[in-house]
Amino acid sequence: MFLYDIKIVDEKLHEKMTGTGNKRIIENLKKLANEDTEIWVRTPEIPGVNDAPEEKQKFAGLLAELQTVKKHVYLPYHALGDSKYKSLGLSPPFQI
Repeated sequence: MFLYDIKIVDEKLHEKMTGTGNKRIIENLKKLANEDTEIWVRTPEIPGVNDAPEEKQKFAGLLAELQTVKKHVYLPYHALGDSKYKSLGLSPPFQI
C-alpha cells in the first residue's frame, strides 16, 4: 500500500501556490496506479485554496480514472508552521 499526497490538481493553481507545476506528481501517481498495489491519496484541505467545489471535482475526475486508488482523504489544515514564519519576520502563507 502507498500513501500519496497531492495538494492541488489544477496545474496553474498548483504553480501559483507552490512555485512549481504538478505534472510530474500526477504522472507518477498514474504510473503507480498501473502497478498492482493499493493507493490512498491524501490532500491537506487548505481554506481558500483547494477547498472550492471546482477543485474537488478535479480530484474526483482524476481519481475516478485510477482503479488502484482505494481511498482519498482530506486532511485538516493546521497552522503549526506559522510560528516558523513569524520567527523569520515573515507572514504565514495561509491565514485562517
